Amino acid sequence: MAGNFIPAPDPDFDDWQDPLLKYIAKNLAALGVSAETLAALIAAQTIWTTAYGTHQATQAQALTDRQAKDDARAAFIALIRSVVGQIQKNPAVTDAQRAAMKITVPGATHTPAGPPTSFPVGKIDTSARLRHTVEFRDEATPASRAKPAGVAACEVWLFIGATAPAGPEAMHLQAVDRSTPYIMEFDSADAGKTAWWALRWVNTANEYGPWSPTISATIPG
Repeated sequence: MAGNFIPAPDPDFDDWQDPLLKYIAKNLAALGVSAETLAALIAAQTIWTTAYGTHQATQAQALTDRQAKDDARAAFIALIRSVVGQIQKNPAVTDAQRAAMKITVPGATHTPAGPPTSFPVGKIDTSARLRHTVEFRDEATPASRAKPAGVAACEVWLFIGATAPAGPEAMHLQAVDRSTPYIMEFDSADAGKTAWWALRWVNTANEYGPWSPTISATIPG
């Protein structure tokens, strides 16, 4: 096919296009290319270069923002735990007050929730190059980001291949994620391949729920 000579991944295309235009510019007559056509190529190149640079900056900023969010959450949680620990040691604090704050009530008995009975429903965002953002929500509450009662995390399993895996046993565990979404960054060599995902809940007792349907998407280059 005529378009196969053009590299698919954006970085490869960017490395390839500039020498191409420079060669054409030096050999207009020999190649039979007009000055007007060269001007159109250069104009299109300028638009591409600007858009690609903006895209790269946006992706880098997104990674920075996620790390800042994760760091802020970790620091916030550490402070909360410290303050709650002080509250728990205060003999004047009642169990009713603890319950109102939704913190641990010492001595309270809890009925084990048992293994999860529902499965996570996955949705893949492929808008960023070499990235899948896998959002997961419980099948029973698709409008909520909350996990089912007693669930600690979502197991995220992955398989890369042209055809669907025979089942989860043919996949590998990619992550145990406590909050949605899970973000997977792929290598350039994976661009254009198909990634297959399967999910399941795991509770605080390390008991597993049923598997989700396998979902798939092409890895964007």
